[in-house]
Amino acid sequence: MENIFYADSNFFLNFSFRLKRADPRTALQSIRNVALSETTARKYFGDRDPMGKTVQLIGDSTQLFTVAGIAEDTPSNSSIRYDWVVPLLSDPDYADNLKERFNHWTHLMVVELSPGTDPAQFERKMNK
Repeated sequence: MENIFYADSNFFLNFSFRLKRADPRTALQSIRNVALSETTARKYFGDRDPMGKTVQLIGDSTQLFTVAGIAEDTPSNSSIRYDWVVPLLSDPDYADNLKERFNHWTHLMVVELSPGTDPAQFERKMNK
């Protein structure tokens, strides 16, 4: 089974995972874009250029995505693993998850605080 990782459009800006091909600001802007790891791109496309090609994600529903980025393979010491990085908004269950306030074990939320933000005060606001 390949690692399909749903992420916000800013994933490649906020983490140190590098895109070898694509602009990290725009690679995941469209809900029908996908970034593939180098190994996955090679698996499906061999030596052909995968950029702009359509790939199909088969799950609860069949979804078509356009390859909009090629990412370096994840380092072996990373707890975040991906072969496909897919925009979170394209997840068929996203709307239901929002209604349930993301109280799922399947969601990892990382919040980066702006410099000068008091973490304790931020936590109190979030807990309300």
